[in-house]
Amino acid sequence: MGKLINVIDTFAGAGGFSLGFEMAGCRVVGAIETDAWATETFAFNHPQAVVIKSDMESLSDKEISERFSDSKIDILLGGPPCQGFSICNRKNGDPKDPRNSLFEEFLRVGKILDPHVMVMENVPNLTKAKTATGERVLDIITRELESLGYHVYSSVLEAVNYGVPQIRRRLFVIASK
Repeated sequence: MGKLINVIDTFAGAGGFSLGFEMAGCRVVGAIETDAWATETFAFNHPQAVVIKSDMESLSDKEISERFSDSKIDILLGGPPCQGFSICNRKNGDPKDPRNSLFEEFLRVGKILDPHVMVMENVPNLTKAKTATGERVLDIITRELESLGYHVYSSVLEAVNYGVPQIRRRLFVIASK
């Protein structure tokens, strides 16, 4: 049997993203999530994983590095909160909405853990979102990932085309070394 691929899920929720990777043969070794009920569910479904209940901004680089030092991380997953970019939010894309900068925390964890692959999912409207200075958020994410040595690909995918019984469009950003 080959080497298992180690995955950590950030902004993990109850672990749906992780479940898909586990079903594909990966080993879920950790998660970071702020919601208590979601972390309890994640920990129940992934009993071998290190689950940290905390908002990412309050974790130091050292804490993140130490908590996940037992496993080399191959894939970092992240679904930073997207309410600030959603078309359901009348103020979507508001640069002052604090949820709109949480993608920076995903990038920070990637810099710390140096995985082979980073996968981020979000709402399609993120492709249009801009910062207060007018720069496209997706351009920032791409530039930062490239500066870390990744090749970056992004696309909006339709869930129904991948066997999911719902009409749901999501932006995926995949970065690979």
